[in-house]
Amino acid sequence: MSFAKIMVIATTLVSVSAWADNTPMIDQAQANQQNRIAQGQASGTLTADEAARLNNGQAKIADKKASAAADGNVTAKERAHIRKAQKRQSKRIYSKKHN
Repeated sequence: MSFAKIMVIATTLVSVSAWADNTPMIDQAQANQQNRIAQGQASGTLTADEAARLNNGQAKIADKKASAAADGNVTAKERAHIRKAQKRQSKRIYSKKHN
């Protein structure tokens, strides 16, 4: 995965986070997961293909957040749904980095 694509994803995450300010924990988790993926690729524990798939998962979570924030407010139920997706993604990242 190219650095430019990683930056596009990171920029998307930042712009989505600015849109719905009532999701700071989601925003921080997204940033942390993105950093874990980048670190894994840099250290060689993730292949380019694995990193690309994980980044696609991150983008899907960002899309869920954007959809939830479309009305200007992310409800508790929507936040719980997004956090559940983030936890699944976190497990995927861990699994791929430690195989």
